Amino acid sequence: MILRIAHYVNYAAVALTITLYTAYGFKALTAQFLLGCYQVITAIILTVLLRKFEKQQTVKLLVYWILVITWLLLALTLRNLKERIYIPIILCGIPMCIAGYFVYVTYVFSLNPNKNET
Repeated sequence: MILRIAHYVNYAAVALTITLYTAYGFKALTAQFLLGCYQVITAIILTVLLRKFEKQQTVKLLVYWILVITWLLLALTLRNLKERIYIPIILCGIPMCIAGYFVYVTYVFSLNPNKNET
């Protein structure tokens, strides 16, 4: 039940962030930052509880962490970029794609919360 609520909150937060980007452009970065904080905290909690979940769920969470770490390393190299046109894509586009993937991850977790309950 808690995982289902976490999924719905995550889904609503992503939808709100996309709506804010549509209406206000880059002023929505604050919402994206808060969304990222929520998703990372949720992912940390899921990682701590990892042994309770199916292998399929574990793999999806691992992919999420790989995406986040890869993006973080990419974002840290921004000052070395000569082409400034890529900065909005790296700071806004890629994180929103990762956020969309995490909505899917929380959906998968909410379908089958853990193997002990079935």
